[in-house]
Amino acid sequence: MNKNSGNHFPLLPLKHMDSAQLSFELLSQVQRFNRDGREMVTSAAQLATHLHRGQTRRQRSNLPRVPYIEHPLRVAIRIMRWGNPSPKTVTSALLHDTAEDCASRFAELSGMNEEAQSHLAPEQLQHHALQFISESYGRTVGLAVAAVTRAPRALGPYLDDIRQIILTGSYTAKLVKASDLVDNAGSLQHQFGHVPDQMVAKLVAKYMPAVILLAAELERIDAQEGPMPSEYPIAQAAARLRSIEPGLARLVKELHIHFEHPNPPEAS
Repeated sequence: MNKNSGNHFPLLPLKHMDSAQLSFELLSQVQRFNRDGREMVTSAAQLATHLHRGQTRRQRSNLPRVPYIEHPLRVAIRIMRWGNPSPKTVTSALLHDTAEDCASRFAELSGMNEEAQSHLAPEQLQHHALQFISESYGRTVGLAVAAVTRAPRALGPYLDDIRQIILTGSYTAKLVKASDLVDNAGSLQHQFGHVPDQMVAKLVAKYMPAVILLAAELERIDAQEGPMPSEYPIAQAAARLRSIEPGLARLVKELHIHFEHPNPPEAS
């Protein structure tokens, strides 16, 4: 084998990989699983790609928008780089935005036409999507995706969602949310100066408290319940969240964002 082929390529940062590279990286990473695990993750990747088709996402800097599927691919691969997560965790990561963003397409997959969909409330469509995921990939995946899915007409602040994940979410849900936050919040320092300051400030104010709270929760789990099995790379996730805090703090200062350190949630 040529030394420049296959796994001999340098390990690139996920933010530098396009859709094709991310797909091949996932294909390479899933070889660690047994046959059933590989089939589950591959199926989830195909489903996520189908559901997110046509959706795009802002890239770093002022570059053109990219296919949305790159985001869940990065979220999944990042967790695999942290440790040895189960296929269910990787599957949850791949599907983490589908019930929130693609509920009507789940209905289409079930044979529901537009007329039938028009009689359902958004909450019903989302419930159907989550049920589809649970029936296809199991209860663990279904619950994890549900935990990180925002209700269609939710009015509460984003931080309330994070507090709920901390209080009731599984280790899988917390890992998925940690990787999701790294992807979303970690990109803001690269967007600063290339998109309106008001947009960056709004997102920093949204994500900074979430990063702090979830990192603290993962550190608590690692300290009180560790050492964790490699299936749950909790410490690695916490460290990665902490690593993006300085960049966010610089943006808080640069953009003069009013920021109060969030209090951890209290169990009722």
